[in-house]
Amino acid sequence: MSIATCAQAAVAVFPATVVQTSQGALPLRVVMLAIGGAESGWNTSAKGDYGLPGPACQGYTSWGWPQIHSIHSAYLQSVTGSTNPCAWATWLYNPTNAAKAALAVYQSQGLGAWTTYTDGRWVAYLPQARQAVAAVPIASPQSAGSTQTTTAFDNKAILWLTAAGVG
Repeated sequence: MSIATCAQAAVAVFPATVVQTSQGALPLRVVMLAIGGAESGWNTSAKGDYGLPGPACQGYTSWGWPQIHSIHSAYLQSVTGSTNPCAWATWLYNPTNAAKAALAVYQSQGLGAWTTYTDGRWVAYLPQARQAVAAVPIASPQSAGSTQTTTAFDNKAILWLTAAGVG
């Protein structure tokens, strides 16, 4: 899969909010996509953290483009209905599922849950993440029975005003 696939999942799942980072105020969607680039190169079937402690599938304890670790086993069990780490991995190989799991991790632990965020590696992926999120078409309702297609950054001014406390 590709950055475009991961960007579509990020736009579909992550709220249109702005977060403070070392690079200034940025849309959460962009930050999470950049973290995914640093974690897996936007490989939706990525597996990592081989040999680390915790539940593992074929020795790996992290899966999907945002690299969700098996330490989140309670969440993974609840969404998959399984205690089998290989079932978790398969579920996380779906880009939208992986984004949902990443949102749950973010909501419970913040961006610091990803070492690629805390060590700054995500910054190298920021330009590509910005471009990919901006290219994702989103539908916005106009009136009954019709929609207008826009892009995720058409509301950029609203995001910045919201972050500044204006909107």
